[in-house]
Amino acid sequence: MASSKKGCGIGCFAIVIIFIILSIIGSFFGSDDNSNSGQKEEKIEYSIGQTVKTEKIEFTVLSTDKQKSVSIDDSGYFQYTAEGNNIYYIIKVKIKNISKESIDLDTSGFKLLNNDISYTPSMLFTDSAMNFDGINPGTEIERNLYFDIPEDADLSNATLEAGDNIFSDTGEIKIKLN
Repeated sequence: MASSKKGCGIGCFAIVIIFIILSIIGSFFGSDDNSNSGQKEEKIEYSIGQTVKTEKIEFTVLSTDKQKSVSIDDSGYFQYTAEGNNIYYIIKVKIKNISKESIDLDTSGFKLLNNDISYTPSMLFTDSAMNFDGINPGTEIERNLYFDIPEDADLSNATLEAGDNIFSDTGEIKIKLN
């Protein structure tokens, strides 16, 4: 009887090549947890007056304030007044574009977090409000974010957070407000 021995040949070679290609692709999508094994990631907390630098901007909370009403312009004639027992929590920010392209900003990328409560900014059309702003490279603006909140809200654990979305190019920002 004649025995027929078949070698692995091209079929085995193809399987090895496919395995190598899949391994390379998997390494691009795999987690990078092993690179810092045993090391604790350093968490930096920012507060009022400190500048957070992202890839595109330098962002600073300059001050906070609470007011029942907000003037539209310097004349003080036209105002927005918070309804009922609400007030406006005003966060004054400075934003500098450090990228090489114009960036867009609007309030939808921001939120005021206080413990487990999340507030979104009110869209007030004042001379100083951030609504839809474009910032050219190397320029900076100062704007206010207005949050309609209960007058008796305890903001001792409040933070301002921001992130990129389709309307805003801020990068990830988290600033403790107290």
